[in-house]
Amino acid sequence: MPLVQEKDRPTESSEPNIADGKKSSGPASMAPETEAGHKPFPFLGLLCYADALDWLLMVSGTMGSFIHGMGPSMSYYILGKSVDVIGNNIGNKEATVHELNKHIFPMILFAVNSIYVDLGNCYASWWHDCGHAAEIACWMYTSQRQMARMRMSYLRSVLSQDIGAFDTELTTANIIAGATNHMNVIQDAIGEKMGHFMSNFSTFVVAIIVAFACCWEVGMLSLLVVPMLLMVGATYAKMMIDMSLERISFVSEATTVVQQTLANIKTVFSFVGENSAIKSFHKCMYNQYRLSKKEAMAKGLGLGMLQIATFCSYSLVIWVGATAVTGGKAKAAPDLQVFSQAKTAGKEIFKVIKRNPAISYESNGKILENIKGDIEMREVHFAYPSREDKPVLQGFSLAIHAGNIVALVGSSGCGKSTVISLVQRFYDPITGTVLIDNQNIKELDLKSLRRNIGSVSQEPSLFSGTIMDNLRIGKMDATDEEIIEAAKTANVHSFIYKLPNQYATEVKEENEEAAEYGTYNTPSFTSSEQKKKLDLTEQPKQAIRKRTSTFYRIFLGTFKLLPGKVLLGSTAAAISGISRPIFAFYIMTVAMAYLEPDTKRIVSKYSITLFLIGLLTFFSNIFQHYIYGLVGERAANNLREALFSVILRNEIGWFEQPKNSVGFLTSRIVSDTSMIKTIISDRMSLIVQCISSILIATGLSTVVNWRMGLVAWTLMPFHFIAGLVQVRSAKGFATDFSTSHQKLISLTSEAVSNIRTVASFVQEDEILRKADLSLQEPMRKSRMESIKYGAVQGTALFLWHTTHAIAMSFTIMLLDKDLATFKNCVRSYQAFAMTISSITELWSLIPMVLSAIAILDPALDILDRETQIVPDVPKVHSEERLAGDVEFQDVSFSYPSRPEVIILDGFNLAIEPGERVALVGSSGSGKSTVLALLLRFYDPCEGQVLVDGKDIRDYNLRYLRKHIGLVQQEPILFNMSIRENISYGNEDVLESEIIEAAMEANIHEFISGLSNGYDTVVGDKGSQLSGGQKQRIATARTILKRPTILLLDEATSALDSESERVVMSSLGAKEWKNKEELSSKITSITIAHRISTVTSADVIVVMDKGQVVEMGSHASLVSASNGVYSKLYHLHSKGVKD
Repeated sequence: MPLVQEKDRPTESSEPNIADGKKSSGPASMAPETEAGHKPFPFLGLLCYADALDWLLMVSGTMGSFIHGMGPSMSYYILGKSVDVIGNNIGNKEATVHELNKHIFPMILFAVNSIYVDLGNCYASWWHDCGHAAEIACWMYTSQRQMARMRMSYLRSVLSQDIGAFDTELTTANIIAGATNHMNVIQDAIGEKMGHFMSNFSTFVVAIIVAFACCWEVGMLSLLVVPMLLMVGATYAKMMIDMSLERISFVSEATTVVQQTLANIKTVFSFVGENSAIKSFHKCMYNQYRLSKKEAMAKGLGLGMLQIATFCSYSLVIWVGATAVTGGKAKAAPDLQVFSQAKTAGKEIFKVIKRNPAISYESNGKILENIKGDIEMREVHFAYPSREDKPVLQGFSLAIHAGNIVALVGSSGCGKSTVISLVQRFYDPITGTVLIDNQNIKELDLKSLRRNIGSVSQEPSLFSGTIMDNLRIGKMDATDEEIIEAAKTANVHSFIYKLPNQYATEVKEENEEAAEYGTYNTPSFTSSEQKKKLDLTEQPKQAIRKRTSTFYRIFLGTFKLLPGKVLLGSTAAAISGISRPIFAFYIMTVAMAYLEPDTKRIVSKYSITLFLIGLLTFFSNIFQHYIYGLVGERAANNLREALFSVILRNEIGWFEQPKNSVGFLTSRIVSDTSMIKTIISDRMSLIVQCISSILIATGLSTVVNWRMGLVAWTLMPFHFIAGLVQVRSAKGFATDFSTSHQKLISLTSEAVSNIRTVASFVQEDEILRKADLSLQEPMRKSRMESIKYGAVQGTALFLWHTTHAIAMSFTIMLLDKDLATFKNCVRSYQAFAMTISSITELWSLIPMVLSAIAILDPALDILDRETQIVPDVPKVHSEERLAGDVEFQDVSFSYPSRPEVIILDGFNLAIEPGERVALVGSSGSGKSTVLALLLRFYDPCEGQVLVDGKDIRDYNLRYLRKHIGLVQQEPILFNMSIRENISYGNEDVLESEIIEAAMEANIHEFISGLSNGYDTVVGDKGSQLSGGQKQRIATARTILKRPTILLLDEATSALDSESERVVMSSLGAKEWKNKEELSSKITSITIAHRISTVTSADVIVVMDKGQVVEMGSHASLVSASNGVYSKLYHLHSKGVKD
């Protein structure tokens, strides 16, 4: 059950309405339009998913933040009053001590109250059904609630889009980038950073009030600083917004490279395309690194200008009120950067959420109670949205009566598949009408329509989950008996029944085992189970058979690559840290100067000194943030590239584990690795700055008054205890939500990658239900985790403020016993106070670093894993071509995910160089496994696979695969140009060779007719092309490779007769020429499900239950009347005649 029912949403709820992302508090009511060109996205638009409870939480959190932000101003106010006491009681020690003691009580009270103040910063009181109060974390909890709704709304909107949107705008990579990077940025902005900003803004406001209360002239002078700060902040924010747009574009490019590589990993491996993928990814990382230079410089300049403005104001005002004013504003600057990035990310997210689909599955149309099955298309004109200048159907008309079986035939690209897409209403015709039972399908309820249409596509899709889950997609309310009956109808029940877990067997996307039995069987019996009135089958007969140590190595390795920059950046950070205690020392010296007779001269001297300190901090901030920004980006890119490279070294079996889905791995590479940049750029420089400040402040306090210094060192353990407790409380919180979000990302990735299947079987609501479930448990945990974390924060602040009170008490004691002058005591105390603030900041940074490392843990686990099949051992290999001799010796094999199921059992086969061998047999007999073992996607459990008499485990794997060509039944193209697709894995190929390969694949004429020719981008998964066109381009890619061993898995299933004849003439050649015009023999192994494609083979191998049961030429096998092949041949011949 969802946390809140979709149609019964209350106005207030103790839990977020995750399942309902489009109701009254969604973007329809509050989110701004994002289509107006480059109009900035308003920050408040990010809060459009807040309900009444969320607004109560945010208001309460804001109040808590304001109370928390009053602390620095009130501390300075108390200190100022202490200075006044000295000035008013010069020469009267007893009166001075008596008055100072009055200021101890407010400080102790403030310390005790800090527990509740900090809880107020994180929590709001609310009444549960039982009526008693409970404390929940404000900013932390409400951000989780709102983001849960936003994530669900985003997914709902994505699933609601028409197929045309996925052909053009909504690529899988862009959607994953939105669900990962963009969502994380927004959550950070409306959660933790919002609380920080409100607290700092409170410091700013209260400081002005204090300044006016103490001296209105000083208050007015303080206000003069505000326009300058606002100007700096506005310029800084504008630069960050512009650069955020660029970064989103680069992140999307990187996500595209990673996603399409991992989604098509077998194609990448078989064409030795790992280096090509890594180079493409490196190019994306280089673009991000270049952008990071501008970002780091902008950040350094922005914060440096704020710092120099701060110290200029000190020079003008020389008063503690001015200190608080500029201090609060400067601390808000890093948050402003996050807000700018969140606005940019929000614009991209809401562009999707608010996009109105041309065809919405949620439209309420007419529902036909009993569909007969009459189909009619009248004068239909149609062109795909991505190719509007290329008409596919022109005045197409067709009438099909209910019960008729109709076959559509024609050349590739003639519009066969388009007809099926229009009947399913994936698209609407430009002109003309599509009718079912004489009703225009535009007027029908889309869900009801698609539920009555069974579709079996040429490229079948299975979803992660059990076999039973996949079967139930066809009919969500089907009983187990109905599902089993459908499986029997599809001739797959006996196979499933032999599996150890039977219908509970887990299915992994792109699983080799599914291909072994024929992934097509599952969609087939899914459609059988539906018992549809309309059966749309595309190429059915062709497809029916068918750890942490690594982190530190990268971390430290980056520093070793840039030792000079790291040293300079650390020096700059240390100088920035030194400025804080030095300023504290001088500001109190100036305050005491007001008690001296020669006030004007002394104050003027120190004003110049403060200005020079400000100038120094201006340059140190520039160097600090620029250098650490570059180092952080370099480290993040190094980690991303290392992670991507390590992932591409793993064996296929690892990719088939459910936990290693494409969405999960993509998120790890692109999104999670950004944490290391956060650690270095945003946290590490501040840690260096804080450590420098602590050391200098403590040392300065000791030099000025060794007794006060001794107190500072004595109280230090209290700070460390408070910080340690705080650090321990932060552990695990980020991990819970990271895990739940990864489940949601994997679900999103899988749904978008198979969006046509999702739409065909009306699975949108089921996917949303699963997404809702993935967020429920972490949401329930978040309340208690937030309360625990806030309580610890409050306790830590209590300890820190208590040390303030102790230090002040000790100061008074020293004065009372004449062991120090007040001037030295107050300067030493103020330096000590800077130590406390630095320690406070340091300990607040450490939990953030640990949380970031916790998020990185899964990525580090991947880095530490040792692959079972090492691709580059031995490193040295011969450049000579293979002869093409292949032999399987007593091979037994089971897939890693199900070792108890034997696929090959003592399999033996010898193939001579240049021999053409065809593998035939029933589904599940082991045909595809033979090809997978030869490509060394897996290693056999027993026996050997030999090439040229040598065990393939002794070959360099990439060298071996360069000599093996693979043409699959389901063509795989990448979202790049036709030229790049054909030359994939062949980096040094000539243009003439590409054209020659295209001509041999009978696709050159089509490519030449395109406006951009070979530079035409094929789109996500080749969406701009028809099935036959994709197959011919994929075939050209293999031909260009000129392999010694050619593997064909029903390679011409999507081709028309003429293309099939031309392509098979090329693929079936006994030899071909390479660059040097030297002939080389071709050893070919073909898996075929049509007898007509194997009759010309030199040897036909008949397989059953993982063994060879017959072998010989077509003629010899047909002549054996009782043979398995003979029976198959005569059955096929009879089917053709019928």
